[in-house]
Amino acid sequence: MKDYQFSFVFADTYRQFRTANCWEMFPETLSVLQELQRRDIDVVVTSDFDQGLVNILQEYGLFTPDDIASSLIKEVITSYEEGVAKPELLKLVKEKWDITLTLGTVLRGM
Repeated sequence: MKDYQFSFVFADTYRQFRTANCWEMFPETLSVLQELQRRDIDVVVTSDFDQGLVNILQEYGLFTPDDIASSLIKEVITSYEEGVAKPELLKLVKEKWDITLTLGTVLRGM
């Protein structure tokens, strides 16, 4: 494969990877997030992903930054945004937002 072909394929793959088309929500995700919201438990997502994660969560209707009051996820914090990777990202989030961290997965690659 020539360099220009690789660049095109990589760019297209990366663009697709940043959409909900490449990810699948676990079946119970929506009901669990709705129950947490009903109990007034705020959910903050931390990830080593880049800002594409925000787009994916918005496509699934889980994160609505324009209407945080009704959003199932209250904030998305990424390594890209903060300039650090895990585990430093988790330490930073815990200190910065004074929250209890619970590890879990909402989306899985298809």
